[in-house]
Amino acid sequence: MSCAQGFVLLGVVVGLRSLLLPATAEEDKAKETDIYVLKIAQDILNRFPNDAEAHFNLGRAHGRAGRYIDAIAAFERGLTLDPNRPDIYRALATLATRSDREEDAVEFLQEAIKLVPKAPNFHERLGLALLHLGRLDEALEAFKTEKELSPNDPYVCIYMGEIYLLQDRLEQARAALEQGLRLGPDIAQTYYSLAQVCAKQGDRQRAAELLSTFRRLKAQIERRADEIPKPEDAEQLTRAKSAAHRDAGRVFLLHNDLAGAEHHFRKAVEIDPKEVPCRAQLVDMFLRTNRNIHQALVLARSLVDLAPTAANYDLLSWALHENKRFDEAMEACRKAVELEPENATYRKRYQQFLDAKQAISSQSEN
Repeated sequence: MSCAQGFVLLGVVVGLRSLLLPATAEEDKAKETDIYVLKIAQDILNRFPNDAEAHFNLGRAHGRAGRYIDAIAAFERGLTLDPNRPDIYRALATLATRSDREEDAVEFLQEAIKLVPKAPNFHERLGLALLHLGRLDEALEAFKTEKELSPNDPYVCIYMGEIYLLQDRLEQARAALEQGLRLGPDIAQTYYSLAQVCAKQGDRQRAAELLSTFRRLKAQIERRADEIPKPEDAEQLTRAKSAAHRDAGRVFLLHNDLAGAEHHFRKAVEIDPKEVPCRAQLVDMFLRTNRNIHQALVLARSLVDLAPTAANYDLLSWALHENKRFDEAMEACRKAVELEPENATYRKRYQQFLDAKQAISSQSEN
């Protein structure tokens, strides 16, 4: 059976189930959001039919709506237009994994790795897909490669340790899991797996200690999960609509259509008042084109309130400078340097502010 046929069968089963259950108000809102996102993605594709990114966005919109056949078609068309897109292979792998088609996921991830052999996370995902298929030796090799790329990732050590445990290679399992424990002491699963290794090795006291810690951490995690405020469904749907406009704006920007990009970035911010990337993009566009500089300043101030990063303080400094608020611009630049003291660009700009201020002071004295 082909990948597409498998998704068809899955879609039929899901479709039959949905006919038996009445839609709730939440489901109606989710469906409305799916339609909204799909329309934007389709409109962009109609505008740029030969753009791989437009097809990628449409594929994600279909995938979000559970329309896996259409998602696959959009992703594959995107790859036809631009075969050097590891993110599209990753998206196809995600769809395959969601549908329990790990063989397909492995193939997609292998293609992605050919394009970006040293990119983090791809080898880990490949290892997990192989692990689910029971291909332990291949999974282990994938995790070893990931470990070379991400030596401080505790989960890779844990996956390796669990494979060694399955293969009854206890010394190697213990070494890998002990390393995972050092890198991620709050990961409960590590204590459970390491306890199994210790029990098999006859170290019952250590196994008991590990199991006790596992139970304590598991209880803490469950309590925290109950305490952490979960985003409302309405908030998630709002973010999905906003993200659709963000992605559309980026496609327009790739084609140097600033008016189209601005329209969608504005819509993204309008829909989601907490949206950050599109605010930053609007500030950058306004300042680079020397227009709407007062609005750029308003947006830059709100940007720093939402995300007080060095990059955003740098944008605020630029916006303040263009609005001739030089002292405030210098202070914003100082904040950027404070947050990222190793950033040579920020340090250079701050020094320029200092030099300019000193020159003005010298002129005043003379």
